[in-house]
Amino acid sequence: MGSDVLQSLNNDELLGISTSLSAQQRGTLTQSQLALLSTSASTGSALINGLSDTTLKNIMTATAADNTSLYDFETVEKVLKSFASSLTDPLTATQYGDLTSYVQTIGSVCGTDSSLYSIVNGMITGAGGASVQLATQEVGVFTRIGCLGVGSSATQFNQLITNWMDGTNAPCSSSTDDTVGRPLFADGGPTINDIHQGQDGDCSFLSALQGVVTTNPDFIKSMFVQNPNNTYSVRFFNNGVPTWVTVDNNVFVDGNSVASSSWVAIAERANVAYESTYSNLDNRYASLKGGFGKIQEITGDSYTSFWASRTTEDKWNTTDFELLKTAVLNGAPAQLSSWESTKDAVTGQTNFVHAHAFAIIGFDDATNDFVLTNPWGADRNDSSVAGTFEASMDQMWQHGNGSTGIAFANSNGASGAAGQLVTAMATMAAMPGASSDVTAALPANANTSLMAKPLV
Repeated sequence: MGSDVLQSLNNDELLGISTSLSAQQRGTLTQSQLALLSTSASTGSALINGLSDTTLKNIMTATAADNTSLYDFETVEKVLKSFASSLTDPLTATQYGDLTSYVQTIGSVCGTDSSLYSIVNGMITGAGGASVQLATQEVGVFTRIGCLGVGSSATQFNQLITNWMDGTNAPCSSSTDDTVGRPLFADGGPTINDIHQGQDGDCSFLSALQGVVTTNPDFIKSMFVQNPNNTYSVRFFNNGVPTWVTVDNNVFVDGNSVASSSWVAIAERANVAYESTYSNLDNRYASLKGGFGKIQEITGDSYTSFWASRTTEDKWNTTDFELLKTAVLNGAPAQLSSWESTKDAVTGQTNFVHAHAFAIIGFDDATNDFVLTNPWGADRNDSSVAGTFEASMDQMWQHGNGSTGIAFANSNGASGAAGQLVTAMATMAAMPGASSDVTAALPANANTSLMAKPLV
């Protein structure tokens, strides 16, 4: 394994192979990577020595005997499963205290924003309000088992491990598919063209993803960690705190349908797990919430919103217009909620859709219009639907049936997520004109002939 590959490893990958590294390979690691390995080794002994429960201490001692790190995903899962299987009585306060010490040490070594820390912290301490609900496939029976605690049984402990680390707690659904054979990201991806909404009513979630991936695909990549057991940990933000859930490759057969990549389908599955665990919703696709809160879940930052029903048309077309224009040109993800279905006067294609969400991905200074994309597919251009089209601020008002809403992410430092997106745009060596921005942002095969056409 060459130095470039070694230096590109994330913390979990590096800790997982640490015992097999040669002296020469260690010599190519960065200073931060060497510090991680050193911290892992030194804290491992201290952790074991501080444990009170003999069984857990013996499991960790045996695991660390060959200098294996106690802080990579595979090892943590092995330790927890071994300990859970050894329980014959409910978990004692002493045993629970030892497990919380393990959680805290994982945070110290891997970082409190790491996927592994978030997962074990949610499982063992219920951080952020984490509470797992098990779903019985097709039957629609839900059982909320919460998080680990004093008095937990071995059965509950094993169920929690299976949920948090094996990702097998699939949402209740009449039909499932899997992503085996499909890469997480296609070559050159992720892109907006990976998003094609299926039968899930998750247009708010997918249009928010459209807005983010258009501006900063690397931010989308940072949402996913592929674990050694072929599961995915996926990051959302819970009140600005990075919060990860784990899912396997079973996805909704009628969800996002793109054969070349799987990240959107995995994200849909993970968002159900997140909502079920942190918003107390039933573990099924039909429970997915709509609304502009999806911007906050994905980026970690708050958002600004305004509604046609709560303002005047003049303010909408002046003050609100300038706010939205500035946000879009600065790279902030933006969304529109539409409440009236309309068709293009020339082509007859559907543009706005009743009770639907769109991404606002650009601004065209030649027409003074915004560029909107439909989560049904930004590259969709058939006889019935225009996946990408332009609309003026006034058209969004007139065809919103009085209930149109617009939102965009703020760069307020809650997580730095939207700030990263805005900075990525603002620090470009040369900012092209707005019309060039629109052209660059448009999906491949976008129907540019629909731009600035009158709406019925």
